[in-house]
Amino acid sequence: MYKDMEPEILLTIPPSGAIARCVNYTKLEETISVFAGSNKALSTLVDITKVRTEKVIGLLEYQEGTMYLVSKMVIEAVPERADLLIMHGLYKQGNITLGCRSFSQG
Repeated sequence: MYKDMEPEILLTIPPSGAIARCVNYTKLEETISVFAGSNKALSTLVDITKVRTEKVIGLLEYQEGTMYLVSKMVIEAVPERADLLIMHGLYKQGNITLGCRSFSQG
């Protein structure tokens, strides 16, 4: 676990302008009744869905000697791509990600 500390900015990577995104397929599997505690009169219906990544769009083509920073969802959708990285050891202030301490290959 990393300690909270003021990071030293070693490198700023400008965005490429391309944004890789996953297109997901969602299928309703079933609908169940959920009860609030022991009071069966206070129930509600909740859908159970199966979500699967159908395809990745906007991902730049493989280029020798180049690695791309992407989201964890993208890297999990295309495990055959060894040129993809995600941020690891995030440095945050509140809900804002300011940087990371390393990169990971998934």
